[in-house]
Amino acid sequence: MSTGDNIPPTIRPTAIITDCDYFPILQSIREITGKNVPVWNWWPAGAYLQLRIFGPEKYGGLGDVANKARHVAEATGRDVEEVTKEMTNMKQGKLIVLPGLPAFYDYEWYPQPDDRYKELPVCFYDVFKAGAEFMKECDAVVYNTCSAYEPEAIYATRQWLKESGSRKLYTIGPIFPWPDTIFESSKHGLLATDHEVPEYGTPVRAFMDRILASHGEKSLLYPPYHADNEAGQFRCHSEHEIPFIFAIASPHADLPTELIEKVSGSGFAMISKWCPQQMILSHPVTGWFLSHCGRNSILEALSRGIPIIAWPLVFDQPVNAAYISLSLDVAFELIQVRTGIEGLKRLHRGGSPTVGTCESVAAEARDVLRRIKGSEGDRKRRNAEAVRDKLSKNAGDGLEDFKRLLRDATKD
Repeated sequence: MSTGDNIPPTIRPTAIITDCDYFPILQSIREITGKNVPVWNWWPAGAYLQLRIFGPEKYGGLGDVANKARHVAEATGRDVEEVTKEMTNMKQGKLIVLPGLPAFYDYEWYPQPDDRYKELPVCFYDVFKAGAEFMKECDAVVYNTCSAYEPEAIYATRQWLKESGSRKLYTIGPIFPWPDTIFESSKHGLLATDHEVPEYGTPVRAFMDRILASHGEKSLLYPPYHADNEAGQFRCHSEHEIPFIFAIASPHADLPTELIEKVSGSGFAMISKWCPQQMILSHPVTGWFLSHCGRNSILEALSRGIPIIAWPLVFDQPVNAAYISLSLDVAFELIQVRTGIEGLKRLHRGGSPTVGTCESVAAEARDVLRRIKGSEGDRKRRNAEAVRDKLSKNAGDGLEDFKRLLRDATKD
C-alpha cells in the first residue's frame, strides 16, 4: 500500500492462521478463495477471555452484541455504534461469572488508571468490533492452552463453538521447552543469542548457584523491575533476608545510583539487564516468582511448580491473577498496588479496602513476604506442584492436537 508495488501471487496456502483482530484479512481471503482455504483464529490468551469478549451470555460472554445493539437502536432512535460502545463498556459494575473463574465485577479488569497506558494503541471497542465479526466467520480456533490448566473454560469453549457452527478447537499449548530440557540447554546458550549469554546468562547462573549454596533450595524470589517501587521492593526483601534478582528488560529503565549500589553491596541481590527466565524458573534455588501475570510467564512458572506473587497491570493480567490466586490457589495477589478510579473500587472477593498508597503497598508486601514462609505459602507451593504434574501429563495431548491441526490443514 505504501509503495504501490504489485506483489505476484505465491503458493496457494492450504490454511491460514491469524489473529482475530484482522477481520479484513479474512474478508480478502474469502473474496479470493471462497471457503476453499480455511481461516483459523490464533488465540494466545486464556480461553475464559475469549469466552467473555465473544462468547454467548450463558457462558458469561457479552453475547450477540451487534444484534442486540441494532434492536436497541431501532427501538430508541439512538446511533448503533453508540449503543454498541455502551454494551461493551467493561466498567459498569456488572458481576461477571465465567467458567472456572471466581465471580468478579467487570471494573476489576482495570486495576490501573487508563492514562497510564495511553501510549498503547488498543481500544477494547475496536478489538471487539473486528474480533466479533472474525469469530463468526472463522473456521476453527487454535489456543495456546490446555485442559490441564483451565478445564472448565476449555469445555465451555468447545460447547460454544459446536453450537455456533461445528467449528473445531485445537488446544496445542502450553508452548515452550519443558523443564527437563531447559536447564541443560541454558548451559550451552540455547536460550538466547550467542552474544547475550556470556555477558548476562553466565553471571545470573553463577549468582543463583552461590545463593543455593548459602541459602538453600527455593530461597530466591524472582521479581521484575517495577519503576514505581524498586526501592520499596529492595527494603522489603532486605528486611526478610530474601535473595532476589531484579530483571530489567526495558532499555528505558533509569535506576537510581543509590539503589544500584545497595543491591550490588548486599551480597544477596542482583540486577540484570537480561535474564534467562526459563533457566531461572528451573533452577532449584528459585522459590517464588513476582509476576505481572502475563500468560506465558504464568505457564512457564507453573510448569516448574513455582508459586507466584501476582501484580497484574493491564489486558488479561487481572483475570489471570484472580484465576491463579483464587481458583487454582497457587498465588498471592497484591491488591494495594491497584490505583485509579476503577482500581480503588470494592472487589467482589471482599477483603481489606484498597487504599493504593505507598504505605499500604509496603505493608502488604511485608505481609505477603511473611506469609510465603508459612503454611499458606506451603499450601500454594503444593498446589503449584500439582498443576505442574498435570501440565506435564498433558504435554502429549497438546502435541497430538498440534498433529491433528497439521493433518486438517494439509488434507485435500
